[in-house]
Amino acid sequence: DAWPIQREAFCQWVIEDLNDPALAPLATVGVTFTKDIAGFEAAKLRLLNGPHSTLAYVGLARGRDAVADAMTDAPLAAFIHRLMKDDILPFVAPAPGLDLGAYIDAVLARFRNPAIRHRLAQIAWDGSQKLPIRLMGTIADAIAAGASLDRLAVPIAAWAHFIITAARAGQPITDPMAGRLLALGRIATGPEPFLDLEIVPQSLKSSAAFRAAVRAAYDRLPELP
Repeated sequence: DAWPIQREAFCQWVIEDLNDPALAPLATVGVTFTKDIAGFEAAKLRLLNGPHSTLAYVGLARGRDAVADAMTDAPLAAFIHRLMKDDILPFVAPAPGLDLGAYIDAVLARFRNPAIRHRLAQIAWDGSQKLPIRLMGTIADAIAAGASLDRLAVPIAAWAHFIITAARAGQPITDPMAGRLLALGRIATGPEPFLDLEIVPQSLKSSAAFRAAVRAAYDRLPELP
């Protein structure tokens, strides 16, 4: 117990409020009790995990190695900030007791922390499983609302770029769909084949605006809108 343990200063512990007096003392050590667990989960998936995956794929395309390193890339850091504030936040329902603006600021501070070296290549693992729950729901909401897809399409394009780059270099990827993804990557000339996979919701597959936005983002990489 005398050994020092390094960790982030950030801490968030959320428990469903069951009106159990035995749990009440946990509030004294920072636990948040809520009737809306789903709201907190949605905020984490969309405002933390979605930008995290975006940093991974776009950061790798821009030659970065770790999260804090990627956040020193001024255009990329500005892009992530706009993505969170302008493109994701409008589609996150506020949960009682959760200040979404403060949550975004805390997430950005965590991303900038140079003491935490979280490698982008590791975050990029399992994209076929992560992107549907981290980003595609937000994109579907944006399509339904007629909102801009210029920034939201970038992480999907960068994911396709990541796979194609690995496939052409003969490098493995860590993903339960690795075989299929690399096979597509070896013959793909753009992101379109990946948009027809079963992991992509039908509302995105059938959206001409989405497909065009992903293609435009892919052609622009590593530059950002």
